[in-house]
Amino acid sequence: MNISDEIKAVRFFNNLHEKQLSLKKQKGKVLNYTANLCRHYYKSEALIKKALKKPSKLHYEVIGMIRLGCYLIEEDPQNTPKIIHHMVECIKPHHKWATSIVNGTLRNIVRNKDQWSQDMALSDKYNVPSWLFEKIAHHYPLHFEDIFNQWNQPPLHSARVRPHVNRDKLLSSWIKNGVKAHAHPHRNDMICIRSGAINELPGYQEGDFYIQNASALDLLEKVTLSEKALILDACAAPGGKSIFMADRWPKASITALDIDNKRIQKMNENLERTKLSIPIHCVDATETKDLLTNNYYDVVIVDAPCSATGVITKHPEIKLLRKEEDLKKVTEIQLKILKELWPKLKKGAQLVYLVCSILPEEGEEVIKKLGKSNNFTLEFSKTYLPSSYYHGFYGCIIKKPTHH
Repeated sequence: MNISDEIKAVRFFNNLHEKQLSLKKQKGKVLNYTANLCRHYYKSEALIKKALKKPSKLHYEVIGMIRLGCYLIEEDPQNTPKIIHHMVECIKPHHKWATSIVNGTLRNIVRNKDQWSQDMALSDKYNVPSWLFEKIAHHYPLHFEDIFNQWNQPPLHSARVRPHVNRDKLLSSWIKNGVKAHAHPHRNDMICIRSGAINELPGYQEGDFYIQNASALDLLEKVTLSEKALILDACAAPGGKSIFMADRWPKASITALDIDNKRIQKMNENLERTKLSIPIHCVDATETKDLLTNNYYDVVIVDAPCSATGVITKHPEIKLLRKEEDLKKVTEIQLKILKELWPKLKKGAQLVYLVCSILPEEGEEVIKKLGKSNNFTLEFSKTYLPSSYYHGFYGCIIKKPTHH
């Protein structure tokens, strides 16, 4: 018996929630369904609790199929009867006893969702956990609706075209191959992609482009470096920043660090594909010991581990997997990395700090804490809110004094 993509998605969603997995493990329709189960989880959960007296008593696959039906009906209300019938047919081979429950519950939700939505918590309406809703609404009172709406959109991927390649010719070849793509409106070295398997695109195997968001590139371009600069890229894997720096400063010497062997393996694959040679060491950036020399580097790049709230559009599972209590631990790690690597900078050199988070406690507040024990000049600091063409993130550049 073939297992439907819908059931596969529901099963993976359950494991995702239970085992802290990543959507990267799935492809095609299963990925699409699972991502949308994550994006629309909180609203569908609120509706299901209204429609069912004891939803926790039902098998998770039954609840999952109802949840998926809620999302599909919301997206395509004109085809509501077909969607309900399809959900019933999907559950029938696995839980025949539940067909009437799936059918009845979805019809109940369709009849009453407008009324039930009026009493729904704002966090559920926007499909955000309550703790994260409160933080974002507090920090961005004029923009929180735009942020939440952006989080619930399917992502737009972007590719940076490398310097030796003509962007327009590459884009033309993609379009001829049926790829939905267009030129990035703000960068002349990038292409935006709506569809297509990345590793099957013309130029992928040749290393003609690298998939990365424009956000960090705008920040890295603000760095002031000599031609043969010494660059340290901490938390470097899977390699996007190192590859960008190597393309922009080809005579520079780059050293990369990362703590995760699997990510290092991926970085080595990316370096091989892009025909670059960058040494990468498997080391904890909070404890580099004797690996690195003090007063040595012209720039240190710290893309620190974080809550990843800036990339929820791309990774909607983050809304389910992150907890408020995680923030204390991750901010401690961020500060510890900065304190460990600060002495490695030459006098007058720059440190670039960035996190894929829009929460101030992971951005400017960490830099303020670093400033309590270290003297520096803040040359640039900005929180980028998520938009169609940019991930959300915080980035800053701080400069070490030329004299003590």
